[in-house]
Formats: sequence, structure tokens, C-alpha cells
Amino acid sequence: MKRILFISHSSSLTGAPLLLHDIAAWLDRSKYRLSFIMNEEGPLIERFKTLGPTILDPIYPDELKYWREVRRIGSRVRLLREIKPDLVYCNTIHPAKWLVYARLLGIPTLTHVHELSMGFAELSVFEHWIVKRFSQQFIAVSEAVENYLADVQKIQRERIHVVHAGINMQQFGRGNSTREIKCALGLENEFVIGTVGRIAAVKGSDLFIKLASLLKHAVGTEVKIKFLVVGTTEDREFNRIYNRMLDEDQIRNDIMFLENIKNVAEYYSIMDIYVSTAREDPFPLVILEAMASRKAVVTFAVGGIPEAVTSECGVLIDPLDITAMRDAILSLIHDPNKREMLGTAARARAEELFDLSRNIASIQQLIDSTIS
Repeated sequence: MKRILFISHSSSLTGAPLLLHDIAAWLDRSKYRLSFIMNEEGPLIERFKTLGPTILDPIYPDELKYWREVRRIGSRVRLLREIKPDLVYCNTIHPAKWLVYARLLGIPTLTHVHELSMGFAELSVFEHWIVKRFSQQFIAVSEAVENYLADVQKIQRERIHVVHAGINMQQFGRGNSTREIKCALGLENEFVIGTVGRIAAVKGSDLFIKLASLLKHAVGTEVKIKFLVVGTTEDREFNRIYNRMLDEDQIRNDIMFLENIKNVAEYYSIMDIYVSTAREDPFPLVILEAMASRKAVVTFAVGGIPEAVTSECGVLIDPLDITAMRDAILSLIHDPNKREMLGTAARARAEELFDLSRNIASIQQLIDSTIS
């Protein structure tokens, strides 16, 4: 039985940790013994504990920058020797320093890359070097990520393997609690435009506020419209900017914010249109979830999104063109038949291409080939 050590920068209810949990849950437990290192406490940590031993070890402790790493070298090497993994699997580029310890001990390494330029910009020069030097193989969540790794980061393409992110399709599109949730939120008679994800600049959370303001003034009293944001607020500095914008644009009472919702699937069901205003996104699970929930998707055509959303199942907008996005949404508000047609096609495409149960075989194959 092979031992896999998964290392995650987060255990929050966001894309990369959620995908890691689902991948680990799908792996053949007769072939693999799993363990996890988490950077921080979070809503998912108890779920990871059900899959294998889970250790909390901060990637960036609140200490002097270089000293914090030097003083942990011995303990981290000892930890790897105790776990004795056959593979160190970094879920995202942020736990890159563990690749060094794995190399010191001759442990094969695999890095699952969920980032493009804005994600890599958060790394130091040394961490950039570690990622490229010490990861033997890479899983890219989209062709956009593959091209970025090869063309910008200059990583050999033969080390990069595209496995599109996937979701558990059975969790979405049921809508069993739609009426109850709408009643609980007071949205029985509102047209709901929704989005899901972190409140962050990269996700275009500020652009969503601008879009909401444009739509509010465009529809006037003709349509009772409400904007639903289901997300997390990990970036405290940006969250302050976000809240200030809500007041400046006089849109606070029109946007409903729900934080750290564990069963997000039910909330897609109350949305009439799903919107993504991300500035950059490698391959967002939230868009796959909206598609699986039979929702018409309106999104900027950035990163790997066009690999998921096509004109048959959604509306792709030139990046950052909020006016064009407003116009597309206004058109869909007045065309329920088209919304239904797009939503049906979105569900069919998600079932065909992005069901995680179909993609897991490719990941297992990469795990085995990297170990061997």
C-alpha cells in the first residue's frame, strides 16, 4: 500500500481545498494510505480527518521571515521520516517549501497547480525556483494553466499533465430546499443574480458591486432584483475596501452576503443567473457547480473559463467589460426561455466533461507514475 502525503495551504470552503478533499475521498483506499498537512484551521479540517491523519503546520508562521523556516527544518524532516510517504502531493503552489524537504529525503513529488499569474505573484523568487526545480510532475487544472506554466514559467511540457477540475455531479441540480431557502432569505418574489467565491481582487468582487449598481439603475422598478454573494472573507484588507464600496455605490441593501455556507449546492438553486466577474481564474469549481445546477452563466472569458463555458451553455464577455456584462444579463432577465435552454445545456456539458468520478482515474495514474 502506497502512502500519500497531501499538503494544503488551506482547509477553507474554497476551490482548491474542496477539490483536494474530493480527490482524496475518491482514491482507492485499498491502494493508498492517506495523510494530510494543513496550513491552518478551517471548516474542512474535520472532513480531512475522516480520510486520514491530519496535522496542522503553518506554512507562514507569524515570525521573522527567514528564521521561522530555519527553526523548523529539523522538525519537518523528522515529520516526513515518521510519515514515510511514497509521494508528497502539494495541492497548489503555496506549500512549495515542502518540496525541498521531500527532495532531501528522496521522496517523489507532484504539484497540483490551481494558479495563474496573480497566484504566482504571491510567491517569493526563491519559492518560484523551488516550484520549478523540485516538483517532478505537475497537474494543471486547465489548458490555460498548462500554457502559463510552459510559456511563462518555462517548465517543460512533458512534466505538465492537464486534468480538468471536476465536481461530484450528484450534489448539484436537485433543488430540494429551494422554496424553503427563498422564504428564509425573503427572496420569494425577487429575481436573484448570484455569485460564489472568495471576496478578493482576483475574483473581481469589487467589479460585482459595480455590475450590481449598473443593473440596479438599468432595471429601475421594472424588476425586483437581488444580488446574492455566497463567499468567504479571508483577505481582511480587501474586505474593508469591499465594504466601503458597498456604501459608496449605495448598493449594500441590494446585495445579500452569506459567509462560510457548508452546503452551497442548495443556494445555486435559488439563483436565476450565475455571474463571475473574476479578473483571473484558472478553472473555477463554482462555475462547474452553477452549470451542474442548470444555471445560465454569464462570465468574463478569462483563464480556463472558456474551456468550461461555451456559447451553447453561457455567455462569455470580454474581460473586465462590465457594461457588456450588464447588457447580456438584462437580455437574459427578459428571456426566460433562453435562460432555461442555457441551463439545460450547461448541465449536459458538466455531466459529460467535468464529473470528478471520471477524472479521478487520470489523477491516480499520475500518482502511480510519479511514485514509480
